[in-house]
Amino acid sequence: MIILHLGARYLQGEAPALAGGGAAYVVRETGPAEARKPKLLEQVQLAIRTRHYSCRTEKAYVGWIRRFILFHGIPPGWGRRR
Repeated sequence: MIILHLGARYLQGEAPALAGGGAAYVVRETGPAEARKPKLLEQVQLAIRTRHYSCRTEKAYVGWIRRFILFHGIPPGWGRRR
């Protein structure tokens, strides 16, 4: 993927001219986007939002899960890449 970066002064038409009469822009190439698996609380939030629960219900559920994990600790095997 190639990203064309247009700075603020370039957007105002002040881009430096090249020998061929064109304008110079900063171009950088990026790698493919890495799709990461959402974390547990993000998965819970997504599930609650798809069910159209209220924001306060979402906050309560996420808070309960967070406190449960903090109290009992993280189960063995969580957080490891497979």
